[in-house]
Amino acid sequence: MALQRTIGNAAVGRLLHSRSSAPAAKSSVPVQRAVTVGTQALPRSSALLPAIKDLFQKEGVLAAFLTLNDDRTNIYIFESPQHLLSYLHMQIGKVPNGSVKPPLVSRVPATEMDTAHGFAQDVRFSAIYQPATNQLPSTAQGVNNIPQPMLPPPGTGHYWHQGQTTQSGQPQYGLFANQFLAPPPTLPLTFGDPNTPSLVMNQSNLNLGMYIHPSGPAYLEDVTRSTTTYGGIGLGPTGSNRVRGHPNRLKQNQISTDDPNMTMDADWRAYTDESDSTKTGRGGMSTWRSNQIEAESTKRWEPFTQVNANPVIGPLGIAQPPQVYFRRPDATQASGYDDILMDNTGTTDYINVTRPPGVRQQAYQTQMGRQAAQVNPYPEPEVHEPGEDFDDPDKDTYPGYMTPPPTPFLAESGLSGTPFPASVPGRVRQGQRVTLADGRECQVIDVIAYNNGLTACRVLEIPKTEWPNFF
Repeated sequence: MALQRTIGNAAVGRLLHSRSSAPAAKSSVPVQRAVTVGTQALPRSSALLPAIKDLFQKEGVLAAFLTLNDDRTNIYIFESPQHLLSYLHMQIGKVPNGSVKPPLVSRVPATEMDTAHGFAQDVRFSAIYQPATNQLPSTAQGVNNIPQPMLPPPGTGHYWHQGQTTQSGQPQYGLFANQFLAPPPTLPLTFGDPNTPSLVMNQSNLNLGMYIHPSGPAYLEDVTRSTTTYGGIGLGPTGSNRVRGHPNRLKQNQISTDDPNMTMDADWRAYTDESDSTKTGRGGMSTWRSNQIEAESTKRWEPFTQVNANPVIGPLGIAQPPQVYFRRPDATQASGYDDILMDNTGTTDYINVTRPPGVRQQAYQTQMGRQAAQVNPYPEPEVHEPGEDFDDPDKDTYPGYMTPPPTPFLAESGLSGTPFPASVPGRVRQGQRVTLADGRECQVIDVIAYNNGLTACRVLEIPKTEWPNFF
């Protein structure tokens, strides 16, 4: 063959079997690709060594090779590099049709294709998002039972993630942050019963939103209007018509799951700057919230979620959102939830509106809030789950993002043995192939920590398979 004459039979094998020098985020993932020679898969077409691409082009078989290698549904298995080259020559008519036996063709089942695509999506997600600095506290394990549609916002630059833990195998929530944007950390605060906790999300000293679940007396600290500390928050400017909004009724002053000396009443980060319903002729949000949301929550023993839309630091020094969403369970609603959107600027007239006879003002205010939520739907947070694609408007601009994902794209199979600890240069991810200092090829099973340019992890060794020497 001309290719063999050019560089020698052994060199053909070495070049075809050489590792690609493509970036790690695109080439170090365990995959099964479309063209396999012996037991070794060739790299994706975009990661072919220039020497191989040049030689295929010189032989006139590059297009024929790409047709096979870019097939997304079949795997073509050749006996040797010579078998591959001869078959490609037959495809372009350089040798008679039928003179070269065809490769073994393994069609990827639809179920494996789904698994492959799911694995590709995980790689794409992990190329952008890494575990955030602050995670949900272990002292409130019940936070993982919050229904996804009722999760409070994860914070700018963050994603909620739900996967499987290696210890319990149960779904667990986690926070992932965009590693290229370096957003301010989101701090989850938990209060009340650890099995059914309340969750307050705080970023840059702003209360982003809360999931409030009523708690029993064992997790409450008595406080009255005359003894409340209001989290040390001042009254604010005279005439501002703003009040310090407690997370729930004072009789539901829940104790922190992390610090027994801290309560909702004492933690200013759990408060919201609310428009005062009593000091304006239009009606605000504070008293309405107390009667229509908090009182109903404690009476029915049902949780509610509050989302502070686009909050800023207000005159009270705490989060002042122009609008506030509320969501609570309601089987009579099509979505299973009762969604309400309230104006928190104090400019919407909730009092002097024409309402049906016999309907009280705050009850009609609730109806107005439901109508507003229909026009501007409740901002249900996205939760990334393993195998799912994710919606980031700039995702294809980040390094390491693959579009479209290579297919077939299958997890490494046949690995056995006992995982062992290793220290690997740089940042690595679960499922990634790595080469240890002693030359062993391994797959990362768990990532433990990253520090000073090294990743502490647990790995499994990948058995070595040598290409047959056909020459």
